[in-house]
Amino acid sequence: MSFETRDCIVNNQFCILHCWEQWSDVVAPSPMIGGHPGGQMSMIYGIVEFPDGSVKRISPTNIKFCDEKHADLYMANDHFQRKVESEVSEK
Repeated sequence: MSFETRDCIVNNQFCILHCWEQWSDVVAPSPMIGGHPGGQMSMIYGIVEFPDGSVKRISPTNIKFCDEKHADLYMANDHFQRKVESEVSEK
């Protein structure tokens, strides 16, 4: 089995995203009357390798992709926007 990595930028550093992680933890009920009843919280993180070799969990909102896959998405979106603009100007 092989995993696809993606080039990205985190905190102005070129990094490698290795995978996504679904992280969950149990939240204990609040001892206060009327407090939170407890339950479970869950979050998604990117597992990212930094230039110094360290690996960290990073929030998806702090990851900016800069690989060929992102370039393809950018070009497709640019083409779509031009098409929409030309259809609007023809009306």
